[in-house]
Amino acid sequence: MPRRKKSSKMKTLAILIIIIGAALGVVAWHDGLIGATTVSSINDGDVSAGTQVVVRGIYKTTFLGAIVIHGADGSGTLMFEWTGAIPAVDTLVVVRGKVMNTLFLEDVTSMDAVWLFK
Repeated sequence: MPRRKKSSKMKTLAILIIIIGAALGVVAWHDGLIGATTVSSINDGDVSAGTQVVVRGIYKTTFLGAIVIHGADGSGTLMFEWTGAIPAVDTLVVVRGKVMNTLFLEDVTSMDAVWLFK
């Protein structure tokens, strides 16, 4: 009896779905959907000083040399020093740094504009 060939189209489709899922996962992580701390929880003191955080917020302005962001949900404010590229006002950003106190971040390593998940 001849052997039936397994469908290579199904294998290709399965691999494509896995690749697309992984790519969306990477973009979701970059955009702060996975593991982000809310600005309001930092402002409320729920996150202790020295904790490394990822914060998703809206860039509002630069005030006395400090970047000011508001929480993505519109609640709370954080400030930090940043020497890199500054996005346009009202851009949704993801910031990675360490909590200094309830209003400031220190040792900020990145401030990236959100790619896809706005």
